[in-house]
Amino acid sequence: MVADIVPVLAAVCEVDADQANTELGTALVEFTAARGGVTDTRTFLDAVMAFRDVHPFDLESFQAGQKAREELDARAAGAT
Repeated sequence: MVADIVPVLAAVCEVDADQANTELGTALVEFTAARGGVTDTRTFLDAVMAFRDVHPFDLESFQAGQKAREELDARAAGAT
């Protein structure tokens, strides 16, 4: 899940993908530890919300970024 969302978060928040990956990964580890080692959808969403607290974005921007990524993925799949 993290690998799929990092490029979208990076683009929407205008941060480097490596930075977004590191920050989201760190938050995910912290929330997983706080939940007794459980990584589930809630843990993942908590990590995304923590990322959003540091790098605010609105839902419309995120959805537009996700749609653009899906279109690029579809084009890449058709080109191979």
